[in-house]
Amino acid sequence: MHETVILSQEEIEESPNVANYVATHSKKSDYLNAGIIRSLKNMPDGNNMTEMPSINKGNSYRTYLWIIKNFELLPLEEIRGFLQKEFEHYGQFDGNQQSSYRRLVSLYDLFKYK
Repeated sequence: MHETVILSQEEIEESPNVANYVATHSKKSDYLNAGIIRSLKNMPDGNNMTEMPSINKGNSYRTYLWIIKNFELLPLEEIRGFLQKEFEHYGQFDGNQQSSYRRLVSLYDLFKYK
């Protein structure tokens, strides 16, 4: 995975686009659209990655939804490991899969660095 770059508050403030993004993305719901929020209602709860329902295996979108729903309950190390494995296949993802993957990475960053 790429090296983590953490910006200082001063660097963020010097870039209006970055400052605006940070200001408007301070909680999980800021990353979710109405369709995702509706879909999350059908996802089961879980406390670790081994509890992921087998129906999600092989369906990256459903897997990502399950992780998003349970983000606050899952250990960040497990999410990080999952993201690292998924990144190996990022080049083969279609546009929707890439967008969903980036959403998960953004949520991971939010929870790790908030």
